[in-house]
Amino acid sequence: MKDTIKLILDEHEKENPDHKKHQEIATEDLISLGKLYSGKPIVMHSAYQMDGNHDNKEKYRENYDHGLTDLDKREVDEEIIGLSEIVSMISDPRIVEDESDDSNLSENREIARDIMRHLKTKHHGKDYEKALEKELINPLLQMLQEHFNDKDTILEHHLSPTIVKDTEHNPKKYHDSLKRTFLTPVFDSHANGKYSKLLQKGYK
Repeated sequence: MKDTIKLILDEHEKENPDHKKHQEIATEDLISLGKLYSGKPIVMHSAYQMDGNHDNKEKYRENYDHGLTDLDKREVDEEIIGLSEIVSMISDPRIVEDESDDSNLSENREIARDIMRHLKTKHHGKDYEKALEKELINPLLQMLQEHFNDKDTILEHHLSPTIVKDTEHNPKKYHDSLKRTFLTPVFDSHANGKYSKLLQKGYK
């Protein structure tokens, strides 16, 4: 998967040269009190989105850094990484098919790959796309929705109130922003036909 992620990042950089500052901020957000947390950039991005800019980034960083324990941050990382993988698989079929990092192959991605390969043997062209939507895309979307509707996740009951502490925002607004952060790439990929085009490259 690492090769595909690098390819996607390179594509994004070429298409959005003005996003360089955002990428620099995201890189800064990987660190919390001297330790690396891979889920933090998404956590912070969702907070910045509530204000439409990065003006309050120091407040949100302070809330994350000092309001969460190391264990909390690791649990948040686990949730964020799991959700990010699902979003990636729904948004870009190359994520499922890439075998460049199979030493870190998750159960979800392995199942998705098996489904994709099985459907390829049974269907072709648009029939394959329809079958994939029914057997893979929709179930993964349902997993996302169920997770975001679960009030007992650390993202809902602990992260959200921590991030907005002493700000004008409430936990629900933050959680809604987090959901948008995850769902926007899915919508963009399918509404713009990008997912279909990437699939067609694979089965031509």
